[in-house]
Formats: sequence, C-alpha cells, structure tokens
Amino acid sequence: KSKVLMLPNSTAKYYYNSTQTGNAIHISSNLVVTQSLFAQDEYANLKEFYNQVVAKQAEQIVLKKK
Repeated sequence: KSKVLMLPNSTAKYYYNSTQTGNAIHISSNLVVTQSLFAQDEYANLKEFYNQVVAKQAEQIVLKKK
C-alpha cells in the first residue's frame, strides 16, 4: 500500500507508492531530507521516522495466483 511519512515541520518526508499495470508491478520510493542538522531533542522523532522507512522498505510483496 502507498504511504507517506513526514517529520514535524516537514524536515524529512518519505513517499512510497506501488501500482499494478497489467502483469507489471511498479514501486517507487522517495526520501527527501531538507535539514542537514538535527537538534538532540529531535532525535527520537528522527529515529522513529527512519525505523518506519526501513520497515516499509523491508515489506514483502505477496503475489497470489487467480
């Protein structure tokens, strides 16, 4: 399923999109980080954001025969 993740203040965004066209599956993901330095109090949010990005990238695609 498609998913969008975003840090507060939009300092980092992650877009994941999957579509099926005929017999082809198209998957695209985009990670945009607009801030190069993060304060210590932002670390917990940043860590959770990257954990969710890694989890989404690790998901398996299940193909079912009709």
